[in-house]
Amino acid sequence: MSEKKASRQPLAAGYTPPDLLTHMEKGERILLAFSGGADSSALLDLLIRGGFAVECAHLDHMIRGAEAERDALFCASAAERYGVPVHIEHVDVPASARRHGEGLEEAARRERYAFFGRVMSERGIRLLATAHNADDNLETMLLRLARGCGARGMCGIPPVRALGGGRLAVRPILGMTKAEVLEYCRAGNIGFVFDSTNSNVEYSRNRLRARVLPELLAINPAAAAAAARLAANLRADCAYLDSLADGFVSAECRNGSVPAARLAGLARPVAARVVSRMYTDAGGTMAEEGHISAVL
Repeated sequence: MSEKKASRQPLAAGYTPPDLLTHMEKGERILLAFSGGADSSALLDLLIRGGFAVECAHLDHMIRGAEAERDALFCASAAERYGVPVHIEHVDVPASARRHGEGLEEAARRERYAFFGRVMSERGIRLLATAHNADDNLETMLLRLARGCGARGMCGIPPVRALGGGRLAVRPILGMTKAEVLEYCRAGNIGFVFDSTNSNVEYSRNRLRARVLPELLAINPAAAAAAARLAANLRADCAYLDSLADGFVSAECRNGSVPAARLAGLARPVAARVVSRMYTDAGGTMAEEGHISAVL
């Protein structure tokens, strides 16, 4: 398929414009995390057709050799056709993973967001658009369920996420399934590239996508929509419990300490959040469930 300036088909029903997800100023620029795949290619087209000022950022992880070089060239060409700036960088993710003692997926994500952060700083951009879709959300929830997460983990991929420093990540096509994304690309003759590593079932997400999701969708073809409703309900519940914990911390915590009797008198979901909040306030990153239970 070939790219063109912008498709003329109707905007996708599952697409939520960034200005409805956050209080962005008119004319504010958006940095699109652009892999060149179907999802980010569809999102680029939707953003341009919506009149948003877009810049693209593409990171070559230096894992797939000539295929990755092809993707970078494709992204540069697509950005040129749409008339938007593109930022391309190459990072040796396998070497980075070895230095940090991480798996490839973890290192790749860390390097991607570090790259996006650099571009946003250099260009004065505060909004990052990523092309996560409804199937990605379902996969994330299932992976977290398999690992025994709590309610917060089952909140799935949030439509808006704070990145720090006043920056936000927005997910405008989180309401679109993969099938809807592909249909949008087909109907609009929107070109995209395919990442061959998506077929490698050595990766947990790919194994889930190839072997579990087809069976789940056979049971309920609307499983992605059902997961999205569950995630939205849990996000609302968690937001309420977080507000109770924040109120308690503000009223009761002094110099990093809290009356043990008052903490013990809280409902456990609130008390657990108080401990987690105190831990992050003290400089920690994320308190594990076992540690929270030990404190309580």
